[in-house]
Formats: sequence, structure tokens, C-alpha cells
Amino acid sequence: MDDQRLLARLNASGDNKSTAAIQENVLVGIIFREGVFQRPSGSFLGRACDNVLHEDPQNAENRLPYVGDYWNDNFSSFIAFNNCLARVWEDRDFGGVSTPWTGAMGDLGILDDEGSALAFD
Repeated sequence: MDDQRLLARLNASGDNKSTAAIQENVLVGIIFREGVFQRPSGSFLGRACDNVLHEDPQNAENRLPYVGDYWNDNFSSFIAFNNCLARVWEDRDFGGVSTPWTGAMGDLGILDDEGSALAFD
């Protein structure tokens, strides 16, 4: 994730306002198994975010109440795209402790390999 041109292109994928389908099927985030954005990774598509931050994850533009068995308690960093900020929760359905809303975290701290839910807003 050191390629700044690639990051700019990924972030711009939601800029085309010509069709609603494009706006609702853009890259909103990537989680990484290892810290500092190292492989392997999982990508999430959703709606481009509107720069309105909702503290309640139930109101976030893109919610993932459970990351699935493969990723549960098994990722260490993330990056959000297309105007989104991301937040990770310890437990499924947005329970337990969580990270703050932020655009990227190369180290989840106490939530390293403990995340079970995600939201992009």
C-alpha cells in the first residue's frame, strides 16, 4: 500500500456521479491479516461515504456486523476509501471495545487479531 498513485485511483472510484450503481459498488475498505497493511487482505464494497459521521454504527453507510469466520479475530490493520472512515469492534454486532473512526490503522493495538465487526461511514 505504498503506491500513492494506486491509492489515489482506489479513492477516486466513487467520484463518478453519473450512475447510482457506481456510487453503491465502490471500494470502501480493505482489512489486512498483518499489521502495517501487509497481506493477505480482504476488500469490502459498498456506498461511497458522504462525510457525515454517525457515532451509532447502525446508522453508518456501510455496516458489517460480523466479518465472517475467516477474518474473525484474524486481522491487524485496515484502510478506508471513498470518503469513508472505518471503525473496528471487538465483538460481532458492534459489541465490546472499538477503535475510533479513522481513515487507516496500521496497528489495531489491543484489538489486534480481536476484531469481529466493521463499519465504514
